[in-house]
Amino acid sequence: MRNSPVPVSSFCALALLFSAAIADAQPATPSANLQHEIIEAVRSSVLHQTRTPPIQPYRVIRRRYVQPAGYANSAWDSDGMVRESGNAPVTAEFVNLLREPFEAAAQASFTWDHWGKLRGRSTYVFAYSVERSKAGQQIGRDSEYDAPAYSGLIYVDMQQRVVLRITRRAMRIPATSQLKEASAVLDYEVARVDGGQSVLPFRAEKLVRTEGRSMRTIEEIAGSPPLDQR
Repeated sequence: MRNSPVPVSSFCALALLFSAAIADAQPATPSANLQHEIIEAVRSSVLHQTRTPPIQPYRVIRRRYVQPAGYANSAWDSDGMVRESGNAPVTAEFVNLLREPFEAAAQASFTWDHWGKLRGRSTYVFAYSVERSKAGQQIGRDSEYDAPAYSGLIYVDMQQRVVLRITRRAMRIPATSQLKEASAVLDYEVARVDGGQSVLPFRAEKLVRTEGRSMRTIEEIAGSPPLDQR
């Protein structure tokens, strides 16, 4: 004897119940007051730690790749690898790209974006933007282009309220500019320095496209081990 088919309406009802269960499992969006509290706590931490970056032993591996203009789908060619080591503050670009959106002069706007997971940790994720008139640091060393407006995301560790990642993308680039695209993803980690805790950079990936060519840079910094790897 054949089983009776299940009515389509039953499938729809189950789908609605399943969707509702997923929605209920998601944390509620933080209140406006809590969002403001988080951003201000992060701002205070970032401005304090980047004012006098810690001195620490470091090792940097920097890889560059290039791509001819007009060949966006072609393979990236290696442009060399550089190894550096020493005992100095973390690189200026890591400091500046993190610090700038939180400075009063940038007048950045921050809005809630979504809940996230990064390297196994729950994060608050905020979107931010800075207008061209307030932009300062350009993506990429030795940049000869005016800094355009930019926007991105900030991933904040829920427990410690520190930045674990910041992304940045140039927007509204003038049509007359040789710069066509610029973006960056910078990762940070909590580490032990001089008996205390500091947020230190450990990886960056940057992309700059111009009329002449595209350049992709991957930079990895090794220094004090992250606390969760001790």
